[in-house]
Amino acid sequence: MSNCVTTDDKQTREHYISKCRYYNGNDDIFSYAANVNAADYERAWVEFHFSEDGMEYLRGCAALYENWVNQNCSDKAAFLSEEDGTPLTLKAILCQRFHHWGSGYETPEDFKNWYEWFYIRNEN
Repeated sequence: MSNCVTTDDKQTREHYISKCRYYNGNDDIFSYAANVNAADYERAWVEFHFSEDGMEYLRGCAALYENWVNQNCSDKAAFLSEEDGTPLTLKAILCQRFHHWGSGYETPEDFKNWYEWFYIRNEN
């Protein structure tokens, strides 16, 4: 995971924004985002990189996500891969939100289906 950077590091901010499918750096997400909830999660993910508390949250989410994958997934590589263009820490936040809004009995297959439906399929 990357080190915490300062808020005036525009190139780094642009680097994180370039990893987003929906959030383009404009906080008025309702005016442009095809998937407002995903854009809001991405906006938060970008901002987390610019504070110690945010970085701590990202590290915690990533650790919980990796632990959940290691305990519950037979195909760990598919869940821990960034080949689909989504950074691991962003996948971890999406998984955390999925579990937060779910029933508490979600399986890895449930998350995979939701991730593909909610995040990948709805891309701009």
